[in-house]
Amino acid sequence: MNEKTLAEIDYFRIRDLIANFCISEEGKKSLLEREPFTDSKKIEFLKNISREWVSYLTLTHNNPVKNWEPIHPLFSIIKTDGASLTLEQVRALGQFCLSVKNVKKSVLIHETDLNLKILPLEINKLPDESEAEKIIFRIITTDGELRDLPEIVAIRKSIASLNAKIKTIMQSYISDQKYESSLESNVPVLRGGRQVLAVKASQQNKIHGIIHEVSQSAQTVYVEPDEAVLCSNELIQKENELLQVINKILLDVTKALQPSIPFFRDALPLMIELDSTLAVAKWGSENNCTYALSCPGD
Repeated sequence: MNEKTLAEIDYFRIRDLIANFCISEEGKKSLLEREPFTDSKKIEFLKNISREWVSYLTLTHNNPVKNWEPIHPLFSIIKTDGASLTLEQVRALGQFCLSVKNVKKSVLIHETDLNLKILPLEINKLPDESEAEKIIFRIITTDGELRDLPEIVAIRKSIASLNAKIKTIMQSYISDQKYESSLESNVPVLRGGRQVLAVKASQQNKIHGIIHEVSQSAQTVYVEPDEAVLCSNELIQKENELLQVINKILLDVTKALQPSIPFFRDALPLMIELDSTLAVAKWGSENNCTYALSCPGD
């Protein structure tokens, strides 16, 4: 069927509307790229899955497929020795594992009472996500935040302590009446990632420290007191140390996920299929659609 004919029957508009019901970006992309099928068995198969999704939605009114950020581009990173995923990419893989786990649980619990046939068969094709899930959620929470792992807890405590110490130093200047006439503001400001005091240029000798910036009018200088300089230098060292430790954790996790590549590779097309057929069911239900009868001989 050529593009002109498809446009005349409104295929592209309807396809795009249905794609908006997809939960995942990869599911939506797959639907937006879809051309009409010519294989009658494939058409009937997908219609039957979507029919069963309608039954599921009518009973539960919930989304069994949970969103995940695109993971296909991450496969090449995982399988490359020495490469490392970012925290956001590990989070995306974790979202995918949870979505696989949730769709299995959500559908199979209703297999009998809804008399589901084809949908459970597709769900049971999904490979076991537990090993990848265990590796990922050892380092992040289900919300995607980095856990307080033993190797970073001490560093984080040091960082918190140094930040508190710098805050105390700044407060000591702000609350000291002898500096009241020297300060332009009683609130510290950030310059170059370091806390500084806004000091009147004419009074800059009253506070010993490093001048990080001068205002355009040259009436204000931004001074980091000597006591804070040492703390800020140590803080930078600790933050760099934390970054190195986190990078090492991400490198180790990426390597640990290499045996799970088959899981992600095999599960992704199935999840895209489930997401897209669920989108069809949602759109159809919202628009009071009915499924076309099978062609004779199918």
